[in-house]
Amino acid sequence: MAQVIPFAELVKAQEALLDDFVVEAVAQLKTQGSYVTGNLARSIKPVGVTYNGDEGLTLEYEYLKYGDYVEAGSSRGAGKNPPFEDIKQWITLKSIPVPSGITVDQFAWAIVKKIGKKGNKSVYHKPKPFIDIAWNNAIDKNINQIAQAMADDLAAETVRQMDNAGLNATLV
Repeated sequence: MAQVIPFAELVKAQEALLDDFVVEAVAQLKTQGSYVTGNLARSIKPVGVTYNGDEGLTLEYEYLKYGDYVEAGSSRGAGKNPPFEDIKQWITLKSIPVPSGITVDQFAWAIVKKIGKKGNKSVYHKPKPFIDIAWNNAIDKNINQIAQAMADDLAAETVRQMDNAGLNATLV
């Protein structure tokens, strides 16, 4: 029967990696211009590190569903109007110029109706991947600490196993 090694230091290092991932994801959103209201960035939160038997450690995080659309891109098909207030807020937050002679509400309503009638395949919905980039940056920052944590855990487990076998082990 295989014995599970309690990778306590590795779990701590992975938790630090998860925290750095969140920082990197927010930075990536800002870099690529996907930080308008900040709601998506504020929603990115570490959930935790869990041990899943033979599958190892899982690092979990959460964010608003909207993040999937930023990551993969999206387009709205014809037939359904987008929410008016969201379009109005988008116009204001993105500082989109309102044509002279109409109000922001009228402009927003015109956009809502056009999207509802024809759909929207605009450039604003192209994919803006941030997850993989954030993970790669966080891993690059933490790889040495993760390797050291794993080595420390393995060394501690080796000493424990040798002590259990009566071999009086010490690490040098």
